[in-house]
Amino acid sequence: MRYLASRVILAGTLTLILVGSSFAQTGLRVNEAATRIQIRDDGTIVDLRVENPSHETISAQVRVELVDLGGVVQVHADQDASIPAGSTKLRIALPQAFAQNEHPNRLNLLWYRLRYTISSISPGEPSLTPVVGIISVGEATPEIFELHVAGPTFVREGGHYAARIRAIHPVTGHPVAGVVVQASLDLDTDDDKPLLTRNALTDRRGFATLEFTLPNNIDTDQIDVKVTGKLGSFSADADGIFRENHFSNVSVSTDKPLYQPGQALHTRLMAFDTNKKAIAAQPVILKILDPEETLVYRTELRTSSFGIAAADWQIPDNLRLGTYRIQANFGEGRYEDSGTSASVKISRYARCLELASVP
Repeated sequence: MRYLASRVILAGTLTLILVGSSFAQTGLRVNEAATRIQIRDDGTIVDLRVENPSHETISAQVRVELVDLGGVVQVHADQDASIPAGSTKLRIALPQAFAQNEHPNRLNLLWYRLRYTISSISPGEPSLTPVVGIISVGEATPEIFELHVAGPTFVREGGHYAARIRAIHPVTGHPVAGVVVQASLDLDTDDDKPLLTRNALTDRRGFATLEFTLPNNIDTDQIDVKVTGKLGSFSADADGIFRENHFSNVSVSTDKPLYQPGQALHTRLMAFDTNKKAIAAQPVILKILDPEETLVYRTELRTSSFGIAAADWQIPDNLRLGTYRIQANFGEGRYEDSGTSASVKISRYARCLELASVP
């Protein structure tokens, strides 16, 4: 009887050991590669992917913590969970961290670490060995992106152009596909409505092309461009500048290259824009400067519908001889930075003939 009782006690002890061992060796683990983190303005959502290879549901307590670069826990959250067999996604909401107080600073969280701990729901229960790990927040947020804009430096009225957009992860530098992007161009028009492009999706390399056609009349010299992108609940934007090419093709000429004092100097200006159309009804300031760059004549003109302006200057009889410069510039307006110049010689014909006869 004593021998039989000993066998019963030993069997019961082995049963307890086997039961305890089966819980301690459940193989519970976190699939860090499949874990995702969503950074929002009001907090952070963690989708912790937990793998339970056993055939039993495990009751556990889950804690997640956001740890900053200095090793300080910024925020944490605890949650009781029943983890069934197989793969389970545990969604845990974290409160707003300090870096999320301002929208531009929330991307600082990408440099944080997420520390997780899965332990027994009862502290005295030895059925579950704690599962502990650390995940890079940047690696667990593949849908976070920043935008880069490339386009023409100068644009022209009525021209057809394209802006090249790329979305990349700010930490890993990997391209982000599927981002919906759109550009808004501020043309500074009277109706104050921006020019919007059609939506486009970034490809697997993170690229998208936004095409646009500018109107025929743009008053501003600088077009502000804002590109917005959205993927899921995350959005980002980028700014750029296109400069309107208001430079013109202006020429000024005289009816002959040589004048004598007392004659009338006839000048004519012709102006065309970058599309080779006449610049009409634009103010022009015409100046004539002597060899020492002293102003001797000035007049204000206006171009005709054909882009032409003309002026006559009566050369004084006692004017100093030499090479004079004719300077033409547009007045205030869209072409005020454009202008041109030409040279003309004022001399006496007899003197010129004497010089020509010298061998």
